[in-house]
Amino acid sequence: MKNTFYYAVCGLMMLGFLTSCQETEVLSEVENSSISKVGVGSESLQNLPFENIDVLKEFNSNPEILDYALARKIAWLELAATGWDKEMGWESNKPSLTPIVIYGFDNKPKFYDFIVLDAEENMIGTVTVYARRSASTIIKTLSSEIKDYGCLLSKVGNTASLFIDWAGNSYAGIRGKADDAPTSVVNTATGEPAGDVKEIENEQIIEEMKKNVLPALLSFDPDVTDADREKYADLLTALQNQSVDAVVDSMLLALIVHQNNSEAYWNFITEFLPEIEQLDDDDIISDSGKGLFSRIVSAIRRIFSGVDEKKYHISRYVESGVYNQASSNNWCGPWVCGYIWNVKSGQDKYSAFEDCASSIGEFGILDFTLRLVGRPMTPAEMAWSMPIISGGKVWIDPDLRFVDYAAYDQIRYNGKPALRLCSVNGSLHWTIAFGTYQTGSYFWRTYYFMQQDNGTLFRKGEYKDPLLNESYSQVDWWNPWILVWD
Repeated sequence: MKNTFYYAVCGLMMLGFLTSCQETEVLSEVENSSISKVGVGSESLQNLPFENIDVLKEFNSNPEILDYALARKIAWLELAATGWDKEMGWESNKPSLTPIVIYGFDNKPKFYDFIVLDAEENMIGTVTVYARRSASTIIKTLSSEIKDYGCLLSKVGNTASLFIDWAGNSYAGIRGKADDAPTSVVNTATGEPAGDVKEIENEQIIEEMKKNVLPALLSFDPDVTDADREKYADLLTALQNQSVDAVVDSMLLALIVHQNNSEAYWNFITEFLPEIEQLDDDDIISDSGKGLFSRIVSAIRRIFSGVDEKKYHISRYVESGVYNQASSNNWCGPWVCGYIWNVKSGQDKYSAFEDCASSIGEFGILDFTLRLVGRPMTPAEMAWSMPIISGGKVWIDPDLRFVDYAAYDQIRYNGKPALRLCSVNGSLHWTIAFGTYQTGSYFWRTYYFMQQDNGTLFRKGEYKDPLLNESYSQVDWWNPWILVWD
């Protein structure tokens, strides 16, 4: 028999899940982390929770984990090769010698946060890099801000570490031995104890989505008037016959593309490892343009120059201003739909879209990382309500696409936005993307997107410069896209 504490925890977690898809001041991805940010200069370098070198060395013999010192060098080479160092104003600056580590739920490093320091050792930004060879780049995100690590760790204690699950939710807890689970884990967004979160990846993610998310996500049983049933008969039939198996096939294809891209990138980097390992900080910071650092950067730059890295954006969205800022209780799905129609028509139809969103209770098991709760809208509800509310002027294709190129192609060549389904604080969450660019080579691609939402991940009304890399972010390979035709 489960005890009273168990049910109390369940109730507290449910409260957090029910609000997580609404507008909050909490940020929850790595690129917009639930580790809240503080202004540069407001935190002391000595107070940051840099990982102990002896702890970092524990992972040197683990082939899964990138040596932190090597990851640091590769990150600075990629910054220089892509020109991101110039854009961020970080030329001649250096990364901290050791990182703040964000662990996976296997107690192994998942990301390294290196703090960028100027010549006077002032903190001027953060570079989050992958601690595993899990992407076609070393750099996850760049930021001119510093995260408020101390605030989060205080929820557990001075001996706590930071953790992130496969869906991007952040936690603090006590790290144990590699391959064991951490203990005393709390969700940093809610401060409540976490469930039995497990470290899963690749095919395991697909299996979890197939079992616990996709059946409810693809369900569709609307109240349909006779007139709409006749007018939109083909759309209704398509929405009522969406296939979980077809979506799983799409996920498997996206995973293969993701793995091939990652392998190609790391095969390329491996060719330079002997030279990279010789680099020291003097090479990186004081390079005259003729040293080893510059020679490696030039070689990497030649490979990266094989793709069009131009930024593409949809001006009507970038310049749209603030939509529905007065309300602090907007559900993410009705908000993005209302935003699309507002940009198109100038009208505010948020309430109409919310009326089309079914009221969904929590489904799945307690320790499952993703839940669909509240009134976020399913893809079918979006696709059904949009042409009715817009009078047929805007349509949404409900087919889930997991390959990022689909969204890149939609924005770049069609000049239309795409909607992305991700995770925030344990719940599924919608964003809208209306800008994009790519990096990589003939052999791999990494895509970046300018996005907006109801204020949960991205501040409403904050202008994003479409020419700056910092306005764009990567997405996880399992995040599906649906395309908008406005």
